[in-house]
Amino acid sequence: MVNMRGDPSISPVVSEIVNAALWGMEGIRFENLDKCPYCKGKIRGYDFKKKHFACVLSEGKPYYIDVAVKRFFCHECGRLSYAYEPFYPGTRMGIPVVDLCVSLGSSMPFNRVSGVLKKMNVVVDRGTVRNYVNMQYHEERCVDMFGLNLPFSIMNLGIKVINKAGAPMSGDEALVAMGFDPHKLKGLY
Repeated sequence: MVNMRGDPSISPVVSEIVNAALWGMEGIRFENLDKCPYCKGKIRGYDFKKKHFACVLSEGKPYYIDVAVKRFFCHECGRLSYAYEPFYPGTRMGIPVVDLCVSLGSSMPFNRVSGVLKKMNVVVDRGTVRNYVNMQYHEERCVDMFGLNLPFSIMNLGIKVINKAGAPMSGDEALVAMGFDPHKLKGLY
């Protein structure tokens, strides 16, 4: 459904799935890496780094949903590297948020995408939407839901979180829900 300005109305079902997906990621730890991505050498755990996965509106104010990503030290080349994580290279938001920007940006102007996201309590400015649309990493599969083109990564993650009903989710489970095999992510890194 579209209003006079051309802005789509947001179904509460869509908002609930998107918000479940994002809020369900809060505090999840990503801690698996097979070997050094640079030299294929033996690695050992180093520390955890907190990263912003998404910015949402909570009680009308911006709130960052954070995840923890383990860093590893390579015995052979001495470099630090991150565990398999829910971020595309060069982005500062989680894969589902980027995919959502790209899928919505394929059918509406960037400023409208930012407005639609805000109606779903997701904070992404117009310039960031534009950047993500222009740097597509892979062909995102989408589904039309209530007139919005929504990526499977956020839909599957939201449904997984809702089905788990508050039970904790591992980082690997989250990556699989987003459509990635955590041990076959070499193409992203």
